[in-house]
Amino acid sequence: MYYKKIFILLLILPVTLLLLPGCTTSQDESSVQSQPWVETRPEVPPTEVTLKISHAPKVGETAELTLTVDTNWSTGKNVGHGRAWLEVSRVGISGSYQESKQKIEIPVSNILVSGKTSWDVTLTERETVELHSTIRFPSEGIWEVTGYVEGDDWEGPTGDWIRLAVEHDRAGIYGSEAYRAGELEWMKDYAPEIGLRLDIPVTVMLDLSKPPRLGEPVELAWSIVSNDDSEKVRVRIEFKLMETGGARATILTSESMLVEGDLQWEGALKKDTPVSSSATIVFPKEGDWEITLYCTDAGISSMGHAVIMLNVTEERGRWDWVESHEEDRSDVPPPPRIDVSE
Repeated sequence: MYYKKIFILLLILPVTLLLLPGCTTSQDESSVQSQPWVETRPEVPPTEVTLKISHAPKVGETAELTLTVDTNWSTGKNVGHGRAWLEVSRVGISGSYQESKQKIEIPVSNILVSGKTSWDVTLTERETVELHSTIRFPSEGIWEVTGYVEGDDWEGPTGDWIRLAVEHDRAGIYGSEAYRAGELEWMKDYAPEIGLRLDIPVTVMLDLSKPPRLGEPVELAWSIVSNDDSEKVRVRIEFKLMETGGARATILTSESMLVEGDLQWEGALKKDTPVSSSATIVFPKEGDWEITLYCTDAGISSMGHAVIMLNVTEERGRWDWVESHEEDRSDVPPPPRIDVSE
């Protein structure tokens, strides 16, 4: 019986070895199915993109743009086709107050003098590619130029940007000393006005058609949108002329500012239904001005407000103040010290 079991095991063992993968002594190479080799590449290959401008040009002056692409691939296999291009946007300063807070896309052809604004590029190992254009900014404002580079098999572009304050008599690159000294320095924190807000009862928009000179008529417009129905809402507009070298202000009456229209409104608001109005006003004195629109419920509780700050002179008007008008508290004595050690 014992020898019979051994005989059966000896018969089964060779068959088992033939069936187990990898245990055959010889096999046709064509029957071996190899795993496909997959080249792993980063989502965006290691490139450094820089955009530079020869200088900060004033309105109408030309300047040279250079878009540089440095590749840092470690193997010759990473050779790829791609494209590079420029995009341009602008924030205006000569239009309305709301326009000065909105970045608008501009066709690149509007600033191009010579050269190209898009290129086909072949990116190879450890190579530097430079792309050139000559540009000119046709109007005042905060101009932003962005250069992008993207390979055919990348998941997204990589790029660099420059921002400039451009005026007729001066210009400065964003963050430079010339920028900080220019009249557009206050626009470093510009941002578009937000839309309907749910965290306040009423969303208020206040606008002035342009920064006016002394005595120049200008349109003041406003609109309000309520998050809910309100039976009695009041809108009033206040004008403050800031004191030179201080934080105090003189409040002027609406009659001294108004040319045509109405600067007050009272009525009911329907949910999500805008109410708007406008009036023509003039600024009778030079200086820093603050315009505030107050929206109140039944003339008591504040529902929202909006503010415009500007400077008015005989030669020109500009958004924001020339002086800070922060309250000077240097002569205010410190609070008494209370000894709590006992």
